[in-house]
Amino acid sequence: MSELEKARELLKKFKGEKYIFGPGILDKIGNIAFKLGKTTVIFRGTFPGSDNYVLKIIDSLKRSGTIILATDTGARPNAPREDLLRITEKISKLKYH
Repeated sequence: MSELEKARELLKKFKGEKYIFGPGILDKIGNIAFKLGKTTVIFRGTFPGSDNYVLKIIDSLKRSGTIILATDTGARPNAPREDLLRITEKISKLKYH
């Protein structure tokens, strides 16, 4: 069994069907998110190369009919208090349903 197969098996044992992963999963995010609510806010990392992943997620969300209320940067490593306050304030000002 390859290392990748071992990792997949461990994830399935640990999270069951509550954790999704694998090739092409970003294209499915929208349908999964829409089942949880019709609106979303994206807080994202900004590591080099992340823009393409975020654009793919946004595209999937839009195709599913999910409304993106806002997109902003997430917390930096170790989640500094000021980042958490900024995120909390952003969410509290949004009108969502």
